[in-house]
Amino acid sequence: MNSAISALVLNEGGCLRCALRLAGEISMASYQTTPETKCTCPFCLGILYPTQYTQQTIDSIQSFDSEFTDYKFQVTLPPIIYLRHEWLLGKFKVSGIPLDRIVDIKDVFKWVFSPVIGQMISKPFNLNSEFRLNFAFECPDSSFEIEEFFNEFGGKKKESMLTVFKGVNSERILNRFQVLKAYEVDVKVECNLAPVYVTGNYLKPSRKVSQTPWSVEGGSEVVDSVQDCIGRVVCKEFAATGCVLHASVFVK
Repeated sequence: MNSAISALVLNEGGCLRCALRLAGEISMASYQTTPETKCTCPFCLGILYPTQYTQQTIDSIQSFDSEFTDYKFQVTLPPIIYLRHEWLLGKFKVSGIPLDRIVDIKDVFKWVFSPVIGQMISKPFNLNSEFRLNFAFECPDSSFEIEEFFNEFGGKKKESMLTVFKGVNSERILNRFQVLKAYEVDVKVECNLAPVYVTGNYLKPSRKVSQTPWSVEGGSEVVDSVQDCIGRVVCKEFAATGCVLHASVFVK
């Protein structure tokens, strides 16, 4: 591990795992052997110490109540994480310390948390799994700082921060945000399965049955639809929460 890089991260209040990823460490074991504590790191906001979300994750899996053989993660980070990343880039630049490689927070999260969850549910992690655990991290307390960023650098809220960063020198961000607060984050954990596609043919002898549900101003104009008729059977068979019909006309 590059000692100059890790020293800068740690001196700025960062955690050991952030020091490792900024130094380009790609050994999963290096991250997994660091102490698991509730971290107040201003760069990862404790996201890289995820065992605090273990019970919430297990509860989500159990409430989903669906069979699966393996699993994968999807991680969504709050905007403040990207702003802090650009701040670090500016800090390293003015310090004259080159960065060769940076490991993404999402990757480190998967490396340290997947073994924990895998052991709890006795299922392997698989990047091609059809069962996905979605971790959506939010940081409401940092909204004013994000607001300041867009006001300062002229970006539009509907644009992503990554788009705005392309036209902003990271050193300007460093000068604008000189005090870094370690915010608390919330996380929503949801489970979902990859969609199942069922193909087939049908005949609709009645003009009173629409292809899909048809409503006007919230009121149903038809008693039933082809989608309703097929969907009731499909949803029951697959224990699905919904079904959408995509149909094409076959002319003989």
